[in-house]
Amino acid sequence: MTERGLSLEQRFWMKVDKREPDECWEWLAGTTGEWYGVFNRGDSPRVEAAHRFSWEIHNGPIPKGMCVLHHCDNPICVNPRHLFLGTQTDNNHDRDQKERQARGARAGSSKLTKKKVCRVRRLLKEGWSQSKIARLMGVSQVTIHSIDAGKTWAWFQDCTEQEQNNDDSNIEIKEAASMTIGERIKSLRTERGWTRRTLSSLTGFTEKAISDWEGGKYVPSERGIRALEKAFGEQLRK
Repeated sequence: MTERGLSLEQRFWMKVDKREPDECWEWLAGTTGEWYGVFNRGDSPRVEAAHRFSWEIHNGPIPKGMCVLHHCDNPICVNPRHLFLGTQTDNNHDRDQKERQARGARAGSSKLTKKKVCRVRRLLKEGWSQSKIARLMGVSQVTIHSIDAGKTWAWFQDCTEQEQNNDDSNIEIKEAASMTIGERIKSLRTERGWTRRTLSSLTGFTEKAISDWEGGKYVPSERGIRALEKAFGEQLRK
């Protein structure tokens, strides 16, 4: 989709993976070194933090000197339900309380365990792309990149015990890798002789969204999965 002719808000939301109301809505475009999303408003050479812009859309201007903080502690999240205002002191206290730079699975927003982190590292060594691993694990590419770069989970290095207790991991990975959710969507659609337009009308999602899912660009949200399973009459995730 071209951005020409779109409003500022439309331009913003086309760069967001909007999921269920209580889930993180992750920013899909540029980020800072600390993984905060950045958005070019177009009316200034300066870029703006994506989560701050989301707050302004829903709540109006941010009072001078105030920060926009994350309940979820996920820097690329722009879901307004996950954002709140605070001072710089509040921001520092919030960061220290959540131990942002500390302990992987102890962080509230983490979806990974030691066992899964070991799988991620093994797949990276085997040459898998970050995006493919992210789809397999059901997390964002940012999460995989952070592990690869040592920004998260650096404290955990001993995968020996995890691998020994993980006899089924190769089978599970091969099964998951043999057909991604996107490939399964395309397979089920073509088996039925449906066009993307047909599937769009059955699910309420756009043809572009379906194309992006099938191409592996994005993973469907839980709402999307439910709509697809209802349309196909069978489960996507086995």
